[in-house]
Amino acid sequence: MTILATVGACVGLLVLVLMSLAPAIVELDARFPVGRREQGPAARAVRAARAVKTARSAQAAGVAGAAHAVKAARGAAGTRITAHA
Repeated sequence: MTILATVGACVGLLVLVLMSLAPAIVELDARFPVGRREQGPAARAVRAARAVKTARSAQAAGVAGAAHAVKAARGAAGTRITAHA
């Protein structure tokens, strides 16, 4: 029981330390926001090829609106589309 009590106390202290650091972490995040890294042309080409391939497979499967998805994927090559935009 002593080992469990020691482990429990250590975990409890760790949780308290992390809770006390949370406001500082949020403040640092607000003060020094991290920007997106620029990707090289090879990475952009791979991402665009995957988007077109996915849209074409949807078109081959007969998904409604897939032809539009192929055109949109080609037009969006090199851009990032997210649900948060």
